[in-house]
Amino acid sequence: MENARLQTVLEIHGSLGIESVRELASGFSRAIRETGDIHVVLSNISDIELTGIQLLYAAAKEAAMAGKRITFSGILDSRITIKLASAGFLKEPLTDAADLHKRLAGFPVPEEAK
Repeated sequence: MENARLQTVLEIHGSLGIESVRELASGFSRAIRETGDIHVVLSNISDIELTGIQLLYAAAKEAAMAGKRITFSGILDSRITIKLASAGFLKEPLTDAADLHKRLAGFPVPEEAK
């Protein structure tokens, strides 16, 4: 029998910014401690602030240190990817979040997930 790795799915709604970071950080930390990989659904994000971007990087770093990874899915609002690209986090805007963890500049990814 194969040893299936547990995965937590987090779906983020609204603005990923200062108002939501504390609660989301707790959710990420709990998921990293208690389960395996984390899958984040980004379809319902209406805006992203620097604090939200920092949260994603910090959570990914914490997950990578624990041998886990964070992946994404969903269709991203063009305003979000334009903002990420203009801030230097992406080389160019994208629509599908599935490759976001591979395309964000310097995003922590465990070796086996690269």
